[in-house]
Amino acid sequence: MSTPALDDATDGGSVRDLCVTYLAWGPLGVTPLREFLASYHEHPSGRPHRLVVLFNGVAAGASRDLLLAELEHTDHELIVLERPVLDLLAYRQAAELLGARRYCLLNSYSRIVADDWLLHMDRALAQPDVGLAAATGSWASMISLALFSLGLPSAYAKVFDDRAATLRELEQLNFERTGNAPSSDPVRRWLARVVSVAPTLVGFTRFPAHHVRSNAMAIEHDVLMSASRSSLRRKVQAHRLESGRSSFTRQVERRGLRVVVVDRFGQLYDPPDWAASETFWQGAQRGLLVADNQTADYDAADAARRLLLSRYAWGDRAAPL
Repeated sequence: MSTPALDDATDGGSVRDLCVTYLAWGPLGVTPLREFLASYHEHPSGRPHRLVVLFNGVAAGASRDLLLAELEHTDHELIVLERPVLDLLAYRQAAELLGARRYCLLNSYSRIVADDWLLHMDRALAQPDVGLAAATGSWASMISLALFSLGLPSAYAKVFDDRAATLRELEQLNFERTGNAPSSDPVRRWLARVVSVAPTLVGFTRFPAHHVRSNAMAIEHDVLMSASRSSLRRKVQAHRLESGRSSFTRQVERRGLRVVVVDRFGQLYDPPDWAASETFWQGAQRGLLVADNQTADYDAADAARRLLLSRYAWGDRAAPL
């Protein structure tokens, strides 16, 4: 374990005040950590901070040795969780040990794509009425998509003209991400769709369900502690905490605080204006501060796929490149 070689006395406050916490999820292997570190060294943060690497689901042995080897030339602190947990619970457990005043939380796929990234996020968080600042946000609704998939009334019926074609494209997207091919039998296909969407019919908000995405967000310690108390034993619970009725975003807003998206130029956006930030699945994503696998998927997509993703995130405000 080592400490960052940064001066404490700057306008950003003490280096002990601000932790950049990067979560390394063991099953993904070494590549995401390697790519994150390359981006971390390429783009100056603009703020003194502690870099904390959080090993989650990293078993002792050869896999851990490979990850540690990647970290040899980077000043950092290391936390190894005893057992694997979902991301937001991992951040909470780390914060309980670190006790910093504020955090910038980055997930395994996070890649920094702009200089002064931490400066912009920390300045946003420093606004007296801001409780959560994120690099990306979305209006996408899992329950509205579930209703649309089942042929029930949904806001998405207004933006997706051909339901059957849209469902085929969504199934193809799921296959590319998970390797789970849809059944060729129409009945089994419909039953599989019902089973997959059923958990999203409870606890979620209909479109537009504004929520920040957890790939990169800045938050103060007490807000993190109070907003991450939910039970997180299943993936659907993590989805509810990200975009449900009692999401991370909604819990912060109930404290009377703003939740904002901040772009690579330091501009802040409130939820009604997130589509204009061009940070996630919109335009050329020119405002993006911290990328991840989802923003990369959009960058690599053809025009039809970009339109699908943009409409899912922004409805009739979609404006793909």
